[in-house]
Amino acid sequence: MNGQPDGTLQTAKRPGLLRREAGRLIGAVVVIALLAIFIIENSRTVRVTFLFWRVNTSLAWALLTAGALGLLAGLAIAWLRRHMRRR
Repeated sequence: MNGQPDGTLQTAKRPGLLRREAGRLIGAVVVIALLAIFIIENSRTVRVTFLFWRVNTSLAWALLTAGALGLLAGLAIAWLRRHMRRR
């Protein structure tokens, strides 16, 4: 053994790994900051109606929910297309 804790030698051999991890951390912080600003700026309450449901919620949450549902629908459609091509 080299007397170093596990992972120390491996990290020293790959300095690009540290830069990538730092880049990911900075990217995550930026995304979280932008999300916080978005929620704060769109915090007024709005009435959302969908089919038979009505709810009063923050505009930011309504937009984020709609975006998340759109993302899930897009992923589901892409998965179905790939699955159907295999047959």
